[in-house]
Amino acid sequence: ESALPSLNIDNLGGYILTKTGRVYNAEKVEKTIEALTIGVSLQGYAFGQVKPRFDRDETNHIMNITFGIDEGPRIYIERINIVGNFRTHDDVIRREFSLAEGDAFNRLLVEAARRRLRSLGFFKTVDIDTDPGSAPDRVVLNVTVQEQPTGELSFGAGYSTSEGVIGDISITERNLMGKGQYVRLGFSGSLERAQVDFSFTEPHFLDRNLAAGFDVFYKEVDFQDVASFSQRDAGGDIRLGFPIADNTQLGLRYKFEKEDIFNV
Repeated sequence: ESALPSLNIDNLGGYILTKTGRVYNAEKVEKTIEALTIGVSLQGYAFGQVKPRFDRDETNHIMNITFGIDEGPRIYIERINIVGNFRTHDDVIRREFSLAEGDAFNRLLVEAARRRLRSLGFFKTVDIDTDPGSAPDRVVLNVTVQEQPTGELSFGAGYSTSEGVIGDISITERNLMGKGQYVRLGFSGSLERAQVDFSFTEPHFLDRNLAAGFDVFYKEVDFQDVASFSQRDAGGDIRLGFPIADNTQLGLRYKFEKEDIFNV
């Protein structure tokens, strides 16, 4: 239902994630509200508000949902302040917002940005408060974050009947130099095998919502005791991924590998 006179409701059907006959899902309702808010703004209603109305039919175990759309107060974002990010760059935080300075203020989109920041795993806490701006129709967003460690060192050891004592060690950093990049370096091996691998991912390639990265590896295995030869593998891959829907990503990968078998 829309109270906006020239809003084309037919064009908003693709934003609705809740489907008739499906099991009720509160998370999909929230994501539908967020998607509809963006869809309404794309039709020129920057201050559009979407509010769900629920009608419970407990006898038949049915939940009817009506999404009501009307126009909210005309408030603009004057400034976005970021506090507490001693290591993480400002742009890593700002790119999680669908809003920028000068845009129409929408509390729903602000809350969605807070959830995305929490899901990065870079921060222990994320709080977004508002202060009055320089005019009655202006508001200042204060984003306060508390950073947490993003590096990881792991190692392990074991025993294999075919290789004997085996071990591995890896170093991982999920927020390299505060740029939000992912990097991992790993070593593993035994008396008969040695392997090293390296991975790197840039989650916002060319400042777009594209995840690009590469992986390289090198491995040597000595089969002299059982088959009179040794094997050397080297290669890697390059990859590109982009979202096509919530929690759904399409990825492209090109892998190359060279394998050598030789006698010592």
